[in-house]
Amino acid sequence: MLEVTALRLAIGPVAILHGLDLSLGAGERVGVVGESGCGKSLTALSLIGLQPAPARLSGSIRLGGDELLGQDEAAWCRVRGRRIAMVFQEPMTALNPVMAIGAQIAEGAIRQLGLSRAEADVRVRKLMARVQLPPDEFPPTLYPHQLSGGQRQRVMIAMALACDPEVLIADEPTTALDVTVQAEILRLLDGLVAERGMALLLITHDLGVAAAMTDRIAVMYAGRIVETGPTDAVFARMAHPYTRALMAARPQEILQGVGKRRPLASIPGQVPVPGDEMPGCPFAPRCPLADDVCRMAAPPLRPVEPEHLVACVRPA
Repeated sequence: MLEVTALRLAIGPVAILHGLDLSLGAGERVGVVGESGCGKSLTALSLIGLQPAPARLSGSIRLGGDELLGQDEAAWCRVRGRRIAMVFQEPMTALNPVMAIGAQIAEGAIRQLGLSRAEADVRVRKLMARVQLPPDEFPPTLYPHQLSGGQRQRVMIAMALACDPEVLIADEPTTALDVTVQAEILRLLDGLVAERGMALLLITHDLGVAAAMTDRIAVMYAGRIVETGPTDAVFARMAHPYTRALMAARPQEILQGVGKRRPLASIPGQVPVPGDEMPGCPFAPRCPLADDVCRMAAPPLRPVEPEHLVACVRPA
């Protein structure tokens, strides 16, 4: 459904995204993981034409065979919501605080599908019920501030589904939620993808969420994909030092169960600021295995197993 090839983004002379390749098939769930500052959210915004105004994009973004890159804003407006939709990270800032939730859910269906107000109201009630906000308990006349964080996130999901999109992008959809509500939202997304046959691009910093929710995974670092492949294969081998470092930094209770604790690992240093990257592998300054070869040129993605690619000169 979505094919991204050699996607690059630059602001002035500063390159931020470096030739990303991603693909999503019908009903497929693909995860993008990495630390903050690695380019995950900027990638998502670029896929729906909402990158920052000064940014220049190159490469290809094909949705169902149609090239999106280079289209004007009017064409993008016909695509957003109707064919590709996004659930943003923080619903309280994404929702309109002075507009009732029912009107916000209905707006896309009225504009994109040409539904009447009465038809849109019927759709709103069905969508609210599907995202576990029964209209009898949560009237569409409520405003965002009258809902909890998890309920607002369900409103965002209903808005994204209002026009039956082919592709759904979820950008850190559970970051601000407690663990119980997080699990409910993830189950909801999983069920919706299964029943509607949508493609899901799930952006997260939580490797546990990615492991449970995705069919394929892409590990991003400094605007590059450094490891990608079937989720089971990537987690079974974790060929790139950065992938292993991310896994080691997770709480031990999640990794091995309570009672088998060890000090929480951390990754020294910081993700490089765009424009400050040195020649060679961008992870080399933080990598315990790096040598002079790693600092000479950024390695391309190479297969270590069928469909499992890694950008490292000495993969595990």
